[in-house]
Amino acid sequence: MSLSNIVITSKDTPFNETENASEKLEAARTSSLVRNVPLLILFGGNWCPDARLMSATLEHEDVLNVIGNKFEIVQIDIGKHERNQSLYAALGFEELEGLPAIMVLSPNGELLNKADVFAWRDARNIPTEQFVSSMCSLVD
Repeated sequence: MSLSNIVITSKDTPFNETENASEKLEAARTSSLVRNVPLLILFGGNWCPDARLMSATLEHEDVLNVIGNKFEIVQIDIGKHERNQSLYAALGFEELEGLPAIMVLSPNGELLNKADVFAWRDARNIPTEQFVSSMCSLVD
């Protein structure tokens, strides 16, 4: 399936500002371990157009058909860098250099994409195929 012709429209508020992100992340880690697939964590905020677009990309049916079985996917709201800071700090990041930030962890917790965590800050100008190919290269 080619992803070059799909059109992805971002949602206005994809990140849940009131949920318990620690519990959500822990449930996703457990599922990653049980399924023996990497955990893909999207850190974003509703104010960031690139984070909103990346959220929509990860939820798009055609994208999920390619990567949905290869990853456990979780989205974490960080607001305007005032929420859930302890979650990315626990992964070794004092601060996020931009949004969206995507961290991919192996089932045992090893960061698989250290060089590319912040590569998606300009998601509006990155083809969907390039993103999907980059994610798949971590598991293939």
